[in-house]
Formats: sequence, structure tokens, C-alpha cells
Amino acid sequence: MDASLRPVVIPTGTQITCQLGHEICVVARHIRSREPLTLEMFERWQGTPPQIGANFPRCRVCGGEAQRGQGDEIELHTPTGWSSIKGSVRSEQATKGDIDDVAMRLLGALDASDRRLETLLWKHTIGIILNVLVIAAILLWLSR
Repeated sequence: MDASLRPVVIPTGTQITCQLGHEICVVARHIRSREPLTLEMFERWQGTPPQIGANFPRCRVCGGEAQRGQGDEIELHTPTGWSSIKGSVRSEQATKGDIDDVAMRLLGALDASDRRLETLLWKHTIGIILNVLVIAAILLWLSR
């Protein structure tokens, strides 16, 4: 069957999102049934676009997936749910487990960010103290 005669499963302009609705990219041209995915099919990536042969990127906000499955069973997540490249559309709402998983990843990222900020503040404080000591030493030396 000619590729142009296959039904459109994801139309141009559709957002590809994680399960919590954060946008990852936008479909640049119609994705037709059983068509292999290529980078040219997507645009407006949130972050750097993936390299050829790399996995579909995860959400930069929560780390959620926008693609699942392999081969003929690939599904992309859109605002209306999971859309199969095979041609059947299936919608699922995020489960409590999905939300708990994302919440745990976000808490881990916040903790790591907290530690980096605390380290940065300590380095800044030590720098200020050293500057004050150097200025005091220079003033004492000049006053003699």
C-alpha cells in the first residue's frame, strides 16, 4: 500500500507530551499508520533534539515518557492519550502510580538542586569572608 494512502494516525501540529501533559515536541508532518519514525517528523523540541538512533527524549520537567513500545507497537503520548503508530488510538489517564513515580523523581531533583544551592552559598560566604580579611590586612598595612 502506498504510504500516502495510509490513514493519518497523528496529524501535523499535534503536541507530543509526557503523561502529565508537559510538551516535548510538535508533529511537523502527518504521521501515517505503520510509518517508521524519523527526526524530520517532529519540530519545536523542548530542549535539544535527540540524535539519530537515540531514544525519544523524556520530559525535561518531570522525566516522564512520551514514547513507549518498539517496532510496530510504538505509541506516542499526545494531549488526548497514547496514540499507536500502528493505527489504533488508545487513551489512558495517568494512574496514581504514574503520578507517584513522577513525584518521587521531582523530589529527588529538588533535593539535588537544594544541595547544589547550599554548596554555592557556602562558597560565596567563604569568598566574602576572605575578601574582608584581605581588605582588612591591606588597610592595616597602609595605616602603618
